[in-house]
Amino acid sequence: MKRTQIYLSDATHAALRRVATEQGKTIATLARETLEAQFAKPRVLREQAVLYAPTRSRRVKKSRAIKKPRAKKMTQAELEANPLYQMIGLGNSGLGDLAERHDAYLLQRERNRK
Repeated sequence: MKRTQIYLSDATHAALRRVATEQGKTIATLARETLEAQFAKPRVLREQAVLYAPTRSRRVKKSRAIKKPRAKKMTQAELEANPLYQMIGLGNSGLGDLAERHDAYLLQRERNRK
């Protein structure tokens, strides 16, 4: 058996705990039985084995492979309107050695305030 950890919403966890208590089982046992019942179907197991098989040793047919959607290319106007794009350069101080001499710059700034 392999150990795993999952995150559940509060509502799902409460429902799982309620059903487990009603059936006199632990949450882990009920979750395991539910997952085993779902994936015990032969067709599902075959599909999962093909879809998630290591691709180095065995080729996966394109029709069965999980296809990732391609990112849409943005125009320059869309890029400039994007708030994340507008954040580029916000932290630019113009000081090329800031990472090395940050203490000196902070001390100098503090002295200039007084």
